[in-house]
Formats: sequence, C-alpha cells, structure tokens
Amino acid sequence: MDLFTAVNALFMLGLMFVTLYPFVYVLNVSLSSDTYVLQNAVSFWPKGFTLRWYEQVVHDDRIWSGYKNTAIYTALGSVLSLLLTSMAAFALSQRHMVMRKPIMLGFVFTILFNGGMIPSYMVVQALGLLDTVWAMVIPGVLLGSIKG
Repeated sequence: MDLFTAVNALFMLGLMFVTLYPFVYVLNVSLSSDTYVLQNAVSFWPKGFTLRWYEQVVHDDRIWSGYKNTAIYTALGSVLSLLLTSMAAFALSQRHMVMRKPIMLGFVFTILFNGGMIPSYMVVQALGLLDTVWAMVIPGVLLGSIKG
C-alpha cells in the first residue's frame, strides 16, 4: 500500500466519522435516560438505556396520522403522476401532433424555471384547495409530470 492510498483511506474514514457521528449522537440521546441527557453525559454510547421516548412517540396519535397522510400522498401522487406522464409522453412522441414543439418548450421552460413556494401557495389558495389532500397531491403530480 502506497502513502497516497493510506492517507486517502484515513481521510475518508475521518470524513465518514464526521458525517455519521451526528446521527449516532441523536440515536444515543434518544436511547438514553433523561438524567444523563440533561447532564450532557451522553456521547458515543447511550447511558441509562431506555425506550421510553419511543413508547411516547408510538402512543401519540399524531405520528400515525402523519404516516397515513404520507401513504395516501405517495400512493395517490404516484398513480396520478404515472398516468399524466404516460399520457403526455405518448402524445408528445407522435410526430404529427399539433403544437408539439411549443408544448415541449413549455415543459422545458417549467423544468428550468420554477415560480417558487409563494406563487404555488397562491395558486392552491385561489383554487380553494387549502386543507385538502389535493393541495399536496396536485402540485406534486404536475411538477412530477413535467420534471419527471
């Protein structure tokens, strides 16, 4: 093993440690007793092992509501995005389609330039979709169909 390989391996191991340590630390704090956490005594290994924090999260109904919403948004968004993307791809693959090039340019333009969060919110609000499933699904489907 030459010097470059050894130094490179040590550098990469150090970089890996610096990158992963915050995740390990948060996991160790979540598995440690609150006494040790308040004393700032937790570092690389958990102290006073407990699963109390995880029990608290599992018994909170909001976590399950969030998982349910995530599953709905993902399933509905994936199906609708696949459907719209397939239809657009088929239509745009036809050489004799009217306005094919301007529509393609419109797709490319929206891929390159995004209006941003505030205009998107204003559109969702103007359409009366606030506090509905569609406020999360439709913008993602449209962006996914255009950018996907």
